[in-house]
Amino acid sequence: MAQLQSLEGQLKERDAKVTALLSDKAALDAELKALRDEVAAVKAANAVQPDTHDYSEAETRDYYIDLLLREVGWQLTDKNLEVEVSGMPNNHGCSTAVRVALYRHQPAGTGSGFPSGEGHRVGAGAG
Repeated sequence: MAQLQSLEGQLKERDAKVTALLSDKAALDAELKALRDEVAAVKAANAVQPDTHDYSEAETRDYYIDLLLREVGWQLTDKNLEVEVSGMPNNHGCSTAVRVALYRHQPAGTGSGFPSGEGHRVGAGAG
């Protein structure tokens, strides 16, 4: 009989834990639904008011590309923000600077700063 009472006590404890977990899950589901509704409302509002700005390349980099790179943790500095490259034709008769998202430090004199095959072009402009 004592063993049966012990098992009943354990079962009640587990039931209480399950009930608490289900309650937490319900609260999280409600919060998630509210956040999804909020995102949907913002998307709908943005669709009604399209962006009519005519951003220059520099403004696009500043307002979007650089901002997003910083938000995901890139430490943009003068050394890795733009890298001059050769072999990219332009109509201005000058070198081309490329904004890069993947940049690895290379010792001086060892190349462009990219190990072979690494380096992703984000935006380019005549420099």
